[in-house]
Amino acid sequence: MSKWRALTAFLLHPTRSQRTALTPNESAIAPQIQALASALNQFLEPFVVPDPNSRFQQTNHLQAVIFECTKLGYIVFSQPGEWAFVHRPVEGGNCLVTCAGVQKVRNKDGVSYGGAGQVVERPVVVPL
Repeated sequence: MSKWRALTAFLLHPTRSQRTALTPNESAIAPQIQALASALNQFLEPFVVPDPNSRFQQTNHLQAVIFECTKLGYIVFSQPGEWAFVHRPVEGGNCLVTCAGVQKVRNKDGVSYGGAGQVVERPVVVPL
């Protein structure tokens, strides 16, 4: 599956010779971002000050966050290897993960690094 994903990302790339990550087409995804922001605004409405300016800012900020998440998704999809987020602390004890770590699960050829994977960035933890 990881080989299929890498080949699909390669074939979707508009300039394949550059070997860079895919970037979202803003005009193509704008209606989807607006629809998702509108749906989320219905849920978030009780938490926003009920004046037009606050609602406008809420919608703009929400659309910006959705677009950044979309860009991250395209970058992750474009990677030749397979990556995973680490949400559990490596050390034991009572602690809270404040920033997820990153581990490489498979290399660009689809070969697994084993059960734990290759930890690239450890999660940031705070003791409780």
